Amino acid sequence: MLIRQLIEFRHRFHPLHKLRQSRFVARRILPLFDQPIFINMHGVSWKVRVRRMRHMTYVVDNRAMEPGTVAIFRTVQDLHKPKVFWDIGANVGFYSWLLMSADRDLEAVLFEPDPDNIELVNATIARARLEKVTLVSKAASTQAGTARFVMDPESGTTSHLETGGTGVKGAVVTVETTTLDDELAHLSAPGLIKIDVEGAEDMVLAGAARLLETVKPVIIIECFDGLESVPMRQLAAAGYEFADGDDPRDPAGTTSNYLCLPPGVNFTLDDVRARFVSEYDRWVAGR
Repeated sequence: MLIRQLIEFRHRFHPLHKLRQSRFVARRILPLFDQPIFINMHGVSWKVRVRRMRHMTYVVDNRAMEPGTVAIFRTVQDLHKPKVFWDIGANVGFYSWLLMSADRDLEAVLFEPDPDNIELVNATIARARLEKVTLVSKAASTQAGTARFVMDPESGTTSHLETGGTGVKGAVVTVETTTLDDELAHLSAPGLIKIDVEGAEDMVLAGAARLLETVKPVIIIECFDGLESVPMRQLAAAGYEFADGDDPRDPAGTTSNYLCLPPGVNFTLDDVRARFVSEYDRWVAGR
C-alpha cells in the first residue's frame, strides 16, 4: 500500500518542485545539499552513485519511479533475453544496472554526455568493479562531431542537445557527438535499446539507419509527440510495431513511452501483455 501511495504522490507532486521554482533556492540553496552519495536501489545488486537532492526520487524509493516502464524492461528481458543492452541517455545508469543485476552475463553500453552524470556513472562502475560495461561519453546524434548541450541543473533528467531538446534552461556546454551506426562498427550489436534523450529522438534514429535495418533491436523509447511524430514514423518505416511503454494493455497512442518490436522478434505483444501485470506487482511489492 505504501509504495502505491508513493507512486501516486510522485505523479502529482515532486517533493522539490515548489522549491525549484525559486531561482534563488534552486541555484544557491539546493546545491549546498546536493552532494554525491552512494545509495541502495531496489532491483540493483550494488550501490549506485547519485546526487542527494537532484536524484531525490531514487534516494527516497526508486520503486516509485516509472513502475510501468520498469515492468516492461523486466518483461522484455525475460522474454527476449538480450545479450547486449544499449542505454541511450543513461543518466545515472539505473536501467543498465537493473538489467545487469538480473543477468550477470549481460553487456551494457551507456551513452551519456552530461559531465556530471558521467562522473556518477564512472564512480558506480569503479566501486562495483563492473567489467561488462562501456561508457560512451558522447551524445548520440545524426553525425560525429560536437554540439551544444543544455544541462538540467535541477533534476539532471532533462539535459538535452540544444538543437533537439525540450526547452529546459540550464548551463550550456559543448559535448562530443556520435552516431549509433558509427558505434556499431566497434561495439557489440544490441538486442535491446533504451532511448531517453529529451526531444532528440529523431536525431538518434537518423544516425541509426543501418542498425535498424540490420540488427533490428527491440527499442523502448520516450517520445512526447505521439505516433505521428518523426521518430515514431522512422521506426514504423523500419517495420516496428508499438505498445504503450507504461502499460501495454492500453492504446499506444496515449503514452509518451513506447515499446517498439521489430519484425521477426522472438516474442509478441500478447506475450508482453500476459506477463506485464505480474512484473508490475512484483516491482511495487519489492520482489
